[in-house]
Amino acid sequence: MMLFNLHLTIWYLLFWISVMISIIAGVESIDLFNSLKLLSVYFNQNNQSRTPDAMLGIHFVKLLLKSTYDGCVDSETFVATRINELLDDFNKINIQSNSSGSANSYNTIVSQQLLEFDFVPAEKVRYGEIFTANQPFMTYDEYLYKVDTGSPTALESDVCLAELLNSNSNVCFVSSICSAIMSWKIESYGYQLTHKLLYYTVLSQSNCTSNFEPYSSVRAIITLLCSHIYQESILIYKMEFPSDMNDLLLEQVLLCGFNGYAEFLEERWIRNIVEWQNSASGCYEYHGERRDKRSMVILRDNCSDHMTGLAAAAISMFIRILLLEI
Repeated sequence: MMLFNLHLTIWYLLFWISVMISIIAGVESIDLFNSLKLLSVYFNQNNQSRTPDAMLGIHFVKLLLKSTYDGCVDSETFVATRINELLDDFNKINIQSNSSGSANSYNTIVSQQLLEFDFVPAEKVRYGEIFTANQPFMTYDEYLYKVDTGSPTALESDVCLAELLNSNSNVCFVSSICSAIMSWKIESYGYQLTHKLLYYTVLSQSNCTSNFEPYSSVRAIITLLCSHIYQESILIYKMEFPSDMNDLLLEQVLLCGFNGYAEFLEERWIRNIVEWQNSASGCYEYHGERRDKRSMVILRDNCSDHMTGLAAAAISMFIRILLLEI
């Protein structure tokens, strides 16, 4: 039995190494640093872009780049120098956002509180923890019908996050209403599902004990949510990345990748995300008819504050994982 377990462990390690080698081979031609540099220039030159959604993305960028630089064995290497330069560029951006474009007062309050929350990216990338059937779980038309259903709605998400972030004791208070809204047992799709994942991510990283779920259960729920999200991401990929789903895919990749699930480090997704960038302005444009119900704002040059902030964070996450976890 011990010999079998040893063989299984060796097989898993070899499989994991082969997966990561294939990822490196696929993305080595993608200039993630240049893409992120263009984004830093865009944000530094356009004060209009500093909306709550965009600045939350920048908050993630700073946390990810700082974590990546701190993890570099030699801070004098070319790569470490590039990371430090990018970090300096993004640190020039004041993340006290211009809230004129936000959707509601709760959104403004929660956005500011999230900017003050010290998110911590997963220390290790894990492969094989989530369910990854490579077949769409429904047709695209069925998905479009369901994508705006379930809980939480944008307002419910803001209210429940505000409740959680405003816990002033050693216990993260969760009301019975938010407990029901955020229940993993309630079917959710699209933005509702990623907003539920954001809620559990905050809950898992709060320095308090929840009256809602124990820590071990929260981690299990995050794994379950990312398993469902991965099926949606596969469907979006198989439908050749419809333009009105680009911002949703960015949310999916960022949040599940941030929680350490390597399945979202897909070379084909990384390549498409970089290709969506406007090489002239540096921002990300929104070309679809649907919008995240939360607070997307369309800026100059048809730039989306939501997509541009998400893309900056996602690219920072790709850099971190490729440099530190391989």
